[in-house]
Parts: sequence; C-alpha cells; structure tokens
Amino acid sequence: MTLSAATPLPVNPLPSSTVTPVPTPFSSPTPAATFTPTPLPQGGHVIEAGLAKISTLNPLLIPADEDLSRAIGGLLFEGLLRVDAQSAALTPGLARAWEISEDLQTLTFHLREDVTWHDGEPFEATDVTFTLAAAGNPEGESPYRFDLADIIQVRSPDDATVIVTFDEPSCDALYAVGQVPIVPWHLLEGQDLAQGTFNQRPVGTGPFVFASWRADGELVLDANRDYWDGRPYLDSWTYRVVPDARTLQKDLAQGRAHLARLPVDPRNKALPDTVHLISYPADQWYFLALNNDHPILGDPAVRQALALALDRERLLEESLDGQGASIESPWLATHWALDGDSPAPLAYAPDQARQILDEAGWRDIDGDGLLSKDGQRLHVAISTNLGNPVRERIAILAQQYWRAVGISAQVEVLPWGVFMNDLFEHTFDTAVFDWPLEAAPDQTWLWATAENAIGTGFNFVSYANVQVDALLEQGRTAQGCDTERRAAAYPALAQHLAIDRPYIFLFVPHRHLAVSRTLVGLQPGAYSELYWNATEWYLAEEEKQ
Repeated sequence: MTLSAATPLPVNPLPSSTVTPVPTPFSSPTPAATFTPTPLPQGGHVIEAGLAKISTLNPLLIPADEDLSRAIGGLLFEGLLRVDAQSAALTPGLARAWEISEDLQTLTFHLREDVTWHDGEPFEATDVTFTLAAAGNPEGESPYRFDLADIIQVRSPDDATVIVTFDEPSCDALYAVGQVPIVPWHLLEGQDLAQGTFNQRPVGTGPFVFASWRADGELVLDANRDYWDGRPYLDSWTYRVVPDARTLQKDLAQGRAHLARLPVDPRNKALPDTVHLISYPADQWYFLALNNDHPILGDPAVRQALALALDRERLLEESLDGQGASIESPWLATHWALDGDSPAPLAYAPDQARQILDEAGWRDIDGDGLLSKDGQRLHVAISTNLGNPVRERIAILAQQYWRAVGISAQVEVLPWGVFMNDLFEHTFDTAVFDWPLEAAPDQTWLWATAENAIGTGFNFVSYANVQVDALLEQGRTAQGCDTERRAAAYPALAQHLAIDRPYIFLFVPHRHLAVSRTLVGLQPGAYSELYWNATEWYLAEEEKQ
C-alpha cells in the first residue's frame, strides 16, 4: 500500500484554441485574452554572519547538537524524504514515492531518476544503500547510527528502488530512514569517512553547490543550476564567521550581512532598522518530571495540584526572558498528529491546587503553612543538573510556587552523572529536564508501560496507563501507516497525559533570526532545519548584485 507519493493535483491544461465571439454590426471584436506570466524572483547573493564555526561538511559526521553545520548540510545534501518545518509532514525528496509492507517492517522507496550529483554523475540506489550502511554502522561515528539501529537489511533490486527491512513494525521508521542525508558512493566507497578531502569539498545533490571554504571559516555555496527541483532563486549563499556579537550587529547595520542567528536577547535595541526579527520554536521542550512511584506523587490528584500551582508564564519570563511559548503536550499544536487539537491550556490556579490537596487529605495541621497527612509532611525534592542555568532557575521558581500552596519543596542541583543515575534508577521525586522536539510523533519510548525499566528505560517516571499503551500502539502501527489513522490516536493520548500529569509540560524556547528586510522567503519552524525551503529565498531587486 502506498503511504504517500504526494501525487500533484491535476492541472487544467490550457485550451488548444481560443474562441473569439463573433462580432455584430454594433460591436467590435473582443480580442482573445493574453496571459503574461509573473516573472519568478531570481538572483542575489545572500550573506549570513554568525559566531559559530562549521565543524565538517560531511553530513554523516556532524554531531546532533551542531545546529549550524547540520542545517548547512541540508543545502548541499538531501534525504529520501523531506519534512515540513511547521507540520512535520513527510513529502517526497530523493524518493518520489514509497510503500510500506502489510507487516509494517519493510519500506520500499522509489527513487527519482532525474537527479545528478554535483559532479554530473547520476544518483542511483547504490548511493542510498552505501549511505545507510555507513551511517548505520554501530562501530562508526555517525549520529544517525542510533536511528538506524533496528535495520536488519537494505537491498536494491534495481537502480531506482531501495528496500529497507526493520526488525519490528514502526511507522516512524519512515522518519528514521527518510531524513538521513545521502552521500555519493562513487566518491566515498572504500574511504574513511572521518578523513579525506570530501569533508572539506563535498559533492551532494542539493540545491546549492560547494564553491569555497576558507581558513577563516567563510563558506561560499553557489546555486545548483541543474537542481532537479528547479534552480534556487538565489545565485549564492555565503556564511561568514565574526568574532563577537558587536561585530554581528555592526555587519547587519551596515548591510554586510543579510541574516544572523542571534545569540543574545533579540530585544536588544541595537538591532538596526534595516533588519526585522523572526522568532520561531526551537527543537526542544522543557518539563517537570513527576515520579509516579513516589509514595506521595503516585496520587494523580497531587500531581494535578502541583501543575496548577505553577505560573508557567512567569517561569518562562524568569528563565528565558519570555522568549518561548507554553506547551500542553510533547507535540506542537501545528504537528500533523494533533492538527491543532491540543489539550486546553493549563491555568495557573493556586486556589484550585489548595482545594485539590485539601480534598486529598493534605492539610495544615500545626499552622506552619505546610501540609501534612497521617503524620507525613507533603515534601518533594526538585532535582536538576549543575551547569544549566535555565533548569536551575525553573527548579528554584517551582520551589517558591509549591511552598506558596503548602508543599515543602527542596531544590537539589546535582552533578550530571548523579542526576542521570537518579533519573534512570527512579530514585528522584521531581526533576527539571528537557527533550528534543522530534518530527516523528511516536513516543512509545517515553510513555509505554513496557519502557518502565529501571536502569535503561526512558519512562523513568514509571507512568502506566493501559489506554495510553493502546493509543501508542495505534499511532505506531496504524494500518498502512496511514496518517489519518495515526492522527486519530495522538489527540486522545495528549488528553490522557494532561489528566494523569506524569510530566508538567512547561515551554518550548524560541530561536531568533535577524533578517534583512530585503531578504524574502524564510519560513523557519521547529521540525526542520532553517534552510529547508532555501530554494524559495530571494533578495529584493535593489539588493541584487
């Protein structure tokens, strides 16, 4: 069954002839209408300035936390599938169509046959099989090896077909395989991926072609005029490293840069009038984990009260200067899996929190402002790790809010190793942490009862709900991986999480771009890299060089 081939809607053809009304003695002939196409915006040389340096141009070796290098890789290289930055929907890339087997363990990709590498060699299935083997090598250095660990076979029956088999069914396997950047077999076969000139002079299939990379970090890419999906509007893109934020602002003010990722408070009044600010969700989300195995936190009423006692807007303001947005689930409302059907916003309601605790039997017995029940103090520890000021600030504020409703709370800022051990051994009370915001919607690893394994499982809050287990299975193994069937599971799952409160969902921080008012076409989002639609960027006429 075909999951998606993104078949274009039929286009009405132009008529083969134009019918002109027959003139009468009292009217002159009406001329046939003529269509003048609007010229596409084209041309311009965009310069981006930034503080970060590019580590490598081999996309299989870029660490997952090097946002700039990974994003730049998307200008030069492509995956089998593309991911929409706002909705996380999959669309064709180097694969024009794909199918999934009835048992959901085998993916068949039908490759485009009009793609060439930047050196003119044809793109073929061998490139894909080579890339998946190299990226998935458990002894290798590619960060993609973790996503590809469940592959048991990759084969290509012909030059335009690749078949990937997994050891268990999962619809998210499409994301795992589809997002791996494909590299050329004819240049890298038999080579050490960590060595060689390819890492400094790459050859891809993407919309831009490598031009130069100087010792000072300046990288220049030219438009791929033979790009299979149409030539980019821009003529070139340049990234230039600057020494500090002051130089960055100066370059923006004097027109020496059209684009910059802002490393500091974007409300800085030094930003020139020639640029505007674009803010968008980052690919991470913060939360407070509540240990369901804890003798007090095992009561969902207590967990709900803890959530209602927090002013998340103030937490956001105090920890990130307000630069973010509150979330109600681990998926953004724009994700196709929710399609806007997110739980109602969690209110800041300390009086309701006190009432819930009172109904659960927690009362101030001795007048000290703190609650007790059956001789036991309502006490929780809030732990996080050293060296992360955002998490530390959240913990301190949570302590203040919980004490305000009668909960004795203690902040514990721990060394990283100790903190991780406490999480995975389930020996914590509450913990401030964050996870990456992933395009693939399945979160079995977080919420499934089966993942509640001390020492290894990521369900370290010991959450268990048989209805949630069923919804996770529905979303992960829906028939044919049909997106409508999958999407039917996730809003209900989000509602269960909102009621059970294994986590208190806090917020997604924002990333910020300073963009020249002459640079048009940027559509950044959380679920794809900044340059995901760079073929549509262009400079206004007065800025073209």
